[in-house]
Amino acid sequence: ITGPFQYMNGHNYIMTIDGFIYMSSLTAAGNPDITTWNTLATVTASQYPDGGIGVFRYKHHLLAFGKDSVEFFNDASNPPPGSTLERTDQAFIKFGALSPKMIQNFDDTIYWVAYGSNDSFGVWKMTGYAPEKISDLKIDASLLANLAGATSPHYQNMQCVVLAGRKHLLLNGMTYFTPADSFNGSGSDTNSVSSAATARAATLAYSIDDKIWWGLNLLSHYQAAFPVITTSFNATSQLGNYRQYMFMA
Repeated sequence: ITGPFQYMNGHNYIMTIDGFIYMSSLTAAGNPDITTWNTLATVTASQYPDGGIGVFRYKHHLLAFGKDSVEFFNDASNPPPGSTLERTDQAFIKFGALSPKMIQNFDDTIYWVAYGSNDSFGVWKMTGYAPEKISDLKIDASLLANLAGATSPHYQNMQCVVLAGRKHLLLNGMTYFTPADSFNGSGSDTNSVSSAATARAATLAYSIDDKIWWGLNLLSHYQAAFPVITTSFNATSQLGNYRQYMFMA
């Protein structure tokens, strides 16, 4: 199996790595029973030939994430012994998710790190039935650099938190580097960053309320509070300027 269990309308659902979605049964009294699974009560996320990542509840749908696709399923109240689920074919999305740990439902909005064969890599959220990208080229490059250099990718995950009254996504294991000597205390936002600067890691964070990407760390001194991108770029790269923020308690 892959991904979390999801509950909807009395049934629990789970996906397998080959794309089957299994549904738990009900007791004779019609109550949920997670201990009993009918092997006939399955549907397959098969609009695209990719491996399963997991199912996630989204409003009245179950989203079936694959490595290269997202499919929508609804509870059509089909009679047993088959599954109650039916696919909504017109809502198909042609890119998937990096891993089940990189998908979160926050306030009934799905956020995920996409990964597929059609250059869709980045952080996305579901707006209605359409995906909306919330990361830019700088963030994408940082994520790719982290993935390429990770020796233990199993600890990388997305988490939903509230910081200082603001809703945030945290991408644990996805870091900015924070040069300790890049800020002189003058308030200037034009300090240069040397590749040889002493660096500390900061967790990549996104403020949902403010739509701002920033680096979170627990260091006590302001000189280590400014995040910069983790990777180098070719001189011809057109990625724009970096805007940096510091939040002090």
